[in-house]
Amino acid sequence: MKPMTRRKWQIFKKNRRAYWSLWVFIFIFIVSLCAPFLADSRPLVLMYKHTLYFPSIQFVSDDMIGGNLPTEAVYGEEDKVRINPPCHNYMVLMDILPIHLH
Repeated sequence: MKPMTRRKWQIFKKNRRAYWSLWVFIFIFIVSLCAPFLADSRPLVLMYKHTLYFPSIQFVSDDMIGGNLPTEAVYGEEDKVRINPPCHNYMVLMDILPIHLH
């Protein structure tokens, strides 16, 4: 690092509000990079009939998990009942629940 750049960085670090704001901004930026995985309606991991699927990354059709159509699977309540019998089938969801303010 050049001496002038080092001096400017030291001056910036002395300004505590600016320094901590930088770290808060970096944290929020990193969380926003993960937002498509955190707020996705598709499961992160899906296990069906001893086969592991990753619907957040790859296409999983309805007929791959016991449905009738070759379209993308809908992971609603009916699908949860269908793919979650007690035979080691599971899915990991990252749903963000809505908050109702009254």
